Amino acid sequence: MIESRNPVVREAVDIFNSAVNLQHALDALEEQGFMRQEISIFANDIAPLAADAGAPRHADAVKDDPSSPRQVFIPVEIMGEVEGSLIGAPMYVGAVAGAISAAAAGYTIAVVIGSAAIMGFAGGALGYFAATWIRRKYDRAIEAQMQRGGIVLWVAVRAANMQELALEVLRKNSAHDVHLHDVLLHGGAKVH
Repeated sequence: MIESRNPVVREAVDIFNSAVNLQHALDALEEQGFMRQEISIFANDIAPLAADAGAPRHADAVKDDPSSPRQVFIPVEIMGEVEGSLIGAPMYVGAVAGAISAAAAGYTIAVVIGSAAIMGFAGGALGYFAATWIRRKYDRAIEAQMQRGGIVLWVAVRAANMQELALEVLRKNSAHDVHLHDVLLHGGAKVH
């Protein structure tokens, strides 16, 4: 029988006070060979509430807590792609549906084009409202983290030679309280 151990993951931990600086750090980490799945932020949408008065937990309270929920940070450029897709896809579907329905009914080419334009505009408008709603939710989540002391970032360090590299990148990008800690995959954290 194989003896099981509690595996330990070493992480670089920091807190950012700017989403722009966080984005620069993420870009630099990826340039240095860190993979996106090794990088996570505090998931404030599903974060447990503090015992007192239902107040959300502060960044300092979650940075070394291994039970803190995590999520992948969605970069601004991906948010732009999501917004474009949410607007473009319904616009395209609406235009095609409008054109097909008018053509199938036997209308003239002018009516087919007009129907495509109207339905495309309607689909694009619906997509715009969906994209706006998602962007506002994204912006509110970032702002909520800022109000709670900043955006907590964890970077799993898979090799000893990457520890100092991760710390250097984070320090260069305006992070504060940069440090390493070990996280037991089934338990607590030990800060270095």
